[in-house]
Amino acid sequence: MTAVLQVEKLRVYYHTLAGPVRAVEDVSFTLNKGERLGLVGESGSGKSTMVLALLRMLKSPARTEAGRVLLNGTDLLQLSDANMRAARFAQIALIPQGAMNSLNPVMRIKNQLLDTIRYHNRNGRLSQATMMAHIHQLLESVGLHRDVAEMYPHELSGGMKQRVCIAMGISLQPKVILADEPTSALDVVVQRQVMETLGRVQEEIGASLILVGHDMGLMAQFVHTIGVMYAGKLVEVGPVEDIFEEPLHPYTQLLIASLPSLEGKGVFKGIPGITPSLLNPPSGCTFHPRCPQATARCKAEIPVLQEIRPGRWVSCLLY
Repeated sequence: MTAVLQVEKLRVYYHTLAGPVRAVEDVSFTLNKGERLGLVGESGSGKSTMVLALLRMLKSPARTEAGRVLLNGTDLLQLSDANMRAARFAQIALIPQGAMNSLNPVMRIKNQLLDTIRYHNRNGRLSQATMMAHIHQLLESVGLHRDVAEMYPHELSGGMKQRVCIAMGISLQPKVILADEPTSALDVVVQRQVMETLGRVQEEIGASLILVGHDMGLMAQFVHTIGVMYAGKLVEVGPVEDIFEEPLHPYTQLLIASLPSLEGKGVFKGIPGITPSLLNPPSGCTFHPRCPQATARCKAEIPVLQEIRPGRWVSCLLY
């Protein structure tokens, strides 16, 4: 497999008057060509912060403290601002969480798509007619009629707006697509349609994809690999089938056990306790206050993400 994106010991802190909030702590992973990686975890685990860090779109008080983000061998964190702007959409693109808030309400869809294409067409190689033809092709590729180009966002349904965001994300055929909960505001029928569209266009342009979300069922059907995040750290990474058949980390086990089942009736099982403060995280393993398998060693020693069997990475002192 060919590695497209390599993230090495990425660390992101939010600096507050009370001290640094450790939102992302030494996260490392590899995304291969054509691979779909799903990032799951409770709210506040650092998933969206990490995605914004990859794109260098964090705003103060957030700051990337350390690490490398290698896209085809180029460290995005070391690029100049101008070169990073050039890399967005052309090399790495974001499909945002809320299409309603991401699209400009007073601009037609065609003008919003044109903005992206024009920025990367400063040498004027593409004529206006060529760019409009490309926009019509993009809209049709995500299942929208070309007339949508003349509409405003308020004239579109939630699913249509999300498809516009997908069209914008693939407009320059990036190598990596970052999808941050792209279906969180949609009903289940539209969710399926949008995810089928996203999967199809991702394969058509040969991109790799990182999907951020909470829906484990969606992950099971869509991604190839799952990364489980807790308190700013990756605690388990592995093939999606292996993760669901045999979750290794206690947090992953509890996440999967909390899923509703059609096999039988019963009381929903939640994970006891609450997520820890990233301003003052617990000593040792950050999950030990909630872990049913915690030992005295877990309170004192910080586990390291390690490969315990081929393709299975776990950060737990039980292994």
